[in-house]
Amino acid sequence: MACHHQACIIFPQQAILHGPLHHSALLANLKLCPPGLSHGAGVLPDNLNGAAGGSVFFTTTVTPPEKPFVMVAWTFISGSGDRDIITSTSSDVIGSGYENRITFDRSTGSLELRNLTMDDTGGYKIVLTPDGGAPKRGDCRLEIFMPVSNVVVTPSSTDLIEFNSSVSLSCSSSGSPPSYTWLNGSSEVTASEGVQITDGGSTLTIISVTRYDQGPFQCRVFNPVSHGISDPHVHGNTTLTIKFPKGSDIILSCSAVSRPPAQFQWALNGALLSDTGSELRLNNIQMNQSGNYSCQAHNIKTRRYQTSQPSRRVSAASITEPPVTPVEGKPVNLTCDAAGSVLTREWRKDGSPVSPGSNIILHDNNRVLSFSPLKRTDSGEYSCTASNPASSAEAKYKMNVSFGPENTNMRLSPSQEYHEKGSNISLSCSAGSRPPAQFQWALNRALLSDTGPELRLNNIQMKQSGNYSCQAHNIKTRRYQTSQSSRVTVLVKVSAASITEPSVTPVEGKPVNLTCDAAGSVLTREWRKDGSPVSPGSNIILHDNNRVLSFSPLKRTDSGEYSCTASNPASSAEAKYKMTVNYGPENVKITGPNEIKVKQTLTLICSAESTPTATYIWMKNGTEIHRNSAEFTKSEIELSDGGEYTCQAGNNITGRTATSDVHRLSVGPQGKAVCSEVTASEGVQITDGENTNMTLSPSQEYHEKGSDIILSCSAVSRPPAQFQWALNGAPLSDTGPELRLNNIQMKQSGNYSCQAHNTKTLRYQTSQPSQRVSAASITEPPVTPVEGKPVNLTCDAAGSVLTREWRKDGSPVSPGSNIILHDNNRVLSFSPLKRTDSGEYSCTASNPVSSAEAKYKMTIKVKQTLTLICSAESTPTATYIWMKNGTEIHTNSAEFTKSEIELSDGGEYTCQAGNNITGRTATSDVHRLSVGPQGKAV
Repeated sequence: MACHHQACIIFPQQAILHGPLHHSALLANLKLCPPGLSHGAGVLPDNLNGAAGGSVFFTTTVTPPEKPFVMVAWTFISGSGDRDIITSTSSDVIGSGYENRITFDRSTGSLELRNLTMDDTGGYKIVLTPDGGAPKRGDCRLEIFMPVSNVVVTPSSTDLIEFNSSVSLSCSSSGSPPSYTWLNGSSEVTASEGVQITDGGSTLTIISVTRYDQGPFQCRVFNPVSHGISDPHVHGNTTLTIKFPKGSDIILSCSAVSRPPAQFQWALNGALLSDTGSELRLNNIQMNQSGNYSCQAHNIKTRRYQTSQPSRRVSAASITEPPVTPVEGKPVNLTCDAAGSVLTREWRKDGSPVSPGSNIILHDNNRVLSFSPLKRTDSGEYSCTASNPASSAEAKYKMNVSFGPENTNMRLSPSQEYHEKGSNISLSCSAGSRPPAQFQWALNRALLSDTGPELRLNNIQMKQSGNYSCQAHNIKTRRYQTSQSSRVTVLVKVSAASITEPSVTPVEGKPVNLTCDAAGSVLTREWRKDGSPVSPGSNIILHDNNRVLSFSPLKRTDSGEYSCTASNPASSAEAKYKMTVNYGPENVKITGPNEIKVKQTLTLICSAESTPTATYIWMKNGTEIHRNSAEFTKSEIELSDGGEYTCQAGNNITGRTATSDVHRLSVGPQGKAVCSEVTASEGVQITDGENTNMTLSPSQEYHEKGSDIILSCSAVSRPPAQFQWALNGAPLSDTGPELRLNNIQMKQSGNYSCQAHNTKTLRYQTSQPSQRVSAASITEPPVTPVEGKPVNLTCDAAGSVLTREWRKDGSPVSPGSNIILHDNNRVLSFSPLKRTDSGEYSCTASNPVSSAEAKYKMTIKVKQTLTLICSAESTPTATYIWMKNGTEIHTNSAEFTKSEIELSDGGEYTCQAGNNITGRTATSDVHRLSVGPQGKAV
């Protein structure tokens, strides 16, 4: 018998002949690098890797905010253009092609993308807009790889001669892009002297093989998303048969159970050799040494001999099939039996030797081949050869491993939106399964009577809208799997669009909603204003899938005609609404003359910016004289019509009012001069006539030897009048319409007047002295002044009042955070009162010739809290009774509290302490409380 790398003969009585042993090898570490997840700027990793058919998670680094994001948007970026994946606001809008492929976490923006294809390779962008914050952005690159599969090793030859032969092993696989690692047994093979690895690692070449190169050899293939190793049962685990050439060294060993130890004699083809001992060494073996070797064991005590006998012929081999159908994931045993003296059993799959692997075990001297668990790749034709040196027998069994269903997938045309009574739809279902799966269809999870891999819906109706899915069933594995559902929407014609008008009148500065509704299958809504698209802005929000257009707040520029078009791919309908934004009034002003003669017609016009048109109220010197009309007209004007005119504009819709600036009107008699005096900064008229007024600004009091005054005089005259000035009625040498008093002296105090003279009419007109101011008064508040509430003080006087000056405790009163002076300083308003506003107020009403003063002492009521505490030495703690003026007012508590104390709360307070255990009581001294008129406790 020719002995190869390992030869073995089994003798009865445990006599065993052993061949040379395998050399040992070191186990190399093999590392498969996972996909990289480098973290760059933004909220996403820079790169992700995914496997075709698998899933990938885009996990953000965002912590969920307290308030949900206003918007989250995912976009796919590729060379063929950008595509929206999902836009999430108050609702989710999923892009075409991503239905049933994504799972979205709105709290962080994270996204799962399933059923990956090579077309999903590209860039991914996320924009997260927080409530009241700046948008956050992230970018990520996704690379899709085909998983590694079908790893096969093909040798150039398997029948090799030691030291004389070379061999090349080629590794092939499916997947992209592959990297390779070679293994001999469990040891990694690397390039070295006599070993070459080429073709990117896919080819292993051994130059001048030795017996230690027998293998088995395996090829491990991997890429960033998967790895695979050549199946040891499908040509992959390549065992090289190394024949011992002439010149080889072989060691045979023999053993036997014996006491004392046996002595051994060796034989070749039954002829005794001179060799003895338990080991036979054949060095530099020659062809004439081929044959069947045996050994004879001899016990010198028992005098017995035992020689290895020829094996019985092997016949009638069989493989016991599994009792159940082979199913992926479950264990299965194949058992090899045969008649005769079976010394060895060799298993093969599809002609290649079977070796133990991750799920394959050979035990019971290779009698049983176990799969735990089965893989689908274990399908194939298995043979078992039972043999001894004299004969052999072979049995075969074809095993089909059932698996699935899995990857159950339903497909339909690109769009899931169809026209009612006009569309035909074909849905198809597929699943990975052996044997092929059977299919059952469902609508909204309710099973239909339809079966088979295809479902046809002809002339589809509205009632057929819904989520379709298919269920795959494997009758061998008895497993079921249901596909993800796909939505089929049957569209009804859109009609009867309407815009729900605001429930309140649109007013600038307030919020308003416009709502667009329509009958039918509304998929999109588009808003336009005056024919142009409406886009979200600083005060404009579109929400509820564009159903609601919100203005918060309204601007006057939002006025216009709004239209909303509700549509689907089959139809559309439009509604219109004209919105007028009401605002104002504002910028109120009076136009008209400031000077007029008696007997003439006065026309004053009030204008204001307002929608709708404002209503008007006219006031003269603070008293209403006319309302409703924007124009105030009076014919045959009189001297008494001079004064301060104001106009208040009101808007009945907005509820707002605004008042014009004061319009001062001077009325003079026909032909009479009107004299006025001005300072360098402000002109003030002195008007002629019965109510001649002379006004100086800012004051009629000037510092001696330091002030400069300019007085001016005017008169209505043709030709222009000539002027003569007078002081206290005595003519001065000064002429002309202007009198300048520089570095004024004390002796220049007095009443100035001017006389106008017309050289043609020969008439004279002299300005009259002002009416004396007298009887000043301050109108007190109608209620007691209380801290925190508003109060008005009003200053009035008889005579020609030109100026009013307010003082508090002798110091001028100026407007402040709660103090307002209005109506030409006539009214002093406090809004609200502060306790520091208490004091003596005076108002001086004056004109250039006289003045009058009024005073008012304002005492502000301040609300205070009274707290009295009673204490007593007592064990246990005492109970308390409070008395006021001998009447019980409070019990149990040691503290008596009253807020907003009143004058009536003054009196004599006592406190009685009691001890429930000792039964004793004691009363405090009288506590006298005085309450002042301002509500302050004393």
